[in-house]
Amino acid sequence: MHTDISWAKVLGPEKQQAYFQKTLAYINAERARVKIIYPPKNNTFNALRYTPLSEVKVVLLGRDPYHDPDQAHGLCFSVPKGVMPPPSLQNMFKELANTVPGFRYPSHGNLCSWASKACCCSILCSVSSVISHTPMPISAGNYSPIE
Repeated sequence: MHTDISWAKVLGPEKQQAYFQKTLAYINAERARVKIIYPPKNNTFNALRYTPLSEVKVVLLGRDPYHDPDQAHGLCFSVPKGVMPPPSLQNMFKELANTVPGFRYPSHGNLCSWASKACCCSILCSVSSVISHTPMPISAGNYSPIE
């Protein structure tokens, strides 16, 4: 993984905003209440770990993380190796195969290699976390700036 202070510089002030703090506190409280939240806490901002900000060329933006066990790992559309690609990712591969000459279906649904290619992308979800088996973002009130 790449480490780039640029993300910290850009997001540092945002993370101090009340809405951001409220959202993180709410998610942490939900985790403490023994709710299963996806992606796991250590993977929530994986998209920012794989691509240095200065090298981002494309951003893929998903709606919310996958909500079933073993799927979400901090990159939209991506699933860990060994997990069957969900329909949304299969549709993306199908579209790429139909429109990008030479594109071949990957043997897995893990997009970390896409994110780590500096010429490619950072892969983000518009909301950071979901409760297990609940295909809706966690709501901590009015925090629309994070969406």
